[in-house]
Amino acid sequence: MSRQAPVYGPFVLAPPLTSCESAFLVFGQGTPPYSIAVAGTADSNFTALETLPTQSRAGVVEWHVDFDEGANLTFVLTDGEGQHAYSPYRVVQPGTVSTCPRGQPKKSSSNHAGAIAGGIIGALVLALVVLTSLWNVRRARRRVAMQAAAERDAQYAAHVAIHADKDNDDTPLGEGAASVVRAGTFNLGAVRFTEDSLDHLRAIDRPPAYDRPPPPPPPIPASVPGLSSASSPSSSAAPSASPPPPPSPPLPNRPDDEIRELPRL
Repeated sequence: MSRQAPVYGPFVLAPPLTSCESAFLVFGQGTPPYSIAVAGTADSNFTALETLPTQSRAGVVEWHVDFDEGANLTFVLTDGEGQHAYSPYRVVQPGTVSTCPRGQPKKSSSNHAGAIAGGIIGALVLALVVLTSLWNVRRARRRVAMQAAAERDAQYAAHVAIHADKDNDDTPLGEGAASVVRAGTFNLGAVRFTEDSLDHLRAIDRPPAYDRPPPPPPPIPASVPGLSSASSPSSSAAPSASPPPPPSPPLPNRPDDEIRELPRL
């Protein structure tokens, strides 16, 4: 789906004018072709004093100022749909030639500073107009593309088949008014979230729950009452422990071991 870029009203710009010198007029927008006329500012009807050749497209046109100094002029532009545009008022400044009757433009042998400045200004204005037009066209195309993408995503979301997978936690979000398969798959600007869809989102973000293993059996005690009589026959038939051997008799004392009494002094 494509839409035509909007058409803005026409415009015309004029640099400072110098008698018997060239001036570059910048014009554009609107609908071609363009007709440009020179008119005096004192005339409320803006009657054309001179008409430039018809221009088939927007751009820059060169015009020789064939009015004497002091003339107060404006330029009237009419596009193909009859829309009008007016340039700012300009007063013709004196040039190197004293007089320059209309219809007989004269060129000076030396380049005038005003003509050079006018050409530079006209070129800058033209570049600015072109950049502005390109920016407007790009913004309009981007808006149309975004709207088309939103409509396409909404149509796809309305017809997409949704299947819930128990083993895959990254698939849900099928039920409810959200109409999405995965979070972030479609343009969120075209999605209406409800409580049900939000619950699905929270379920996806919740970590999985694991079952705890069963506890181990309790240990068997060493001695249990009532089990002493039920001991195995082998334990009852085992011989009893022998008594410890008697201690050995003390050894007799030898004469060397007797304690001799020291004589008293």
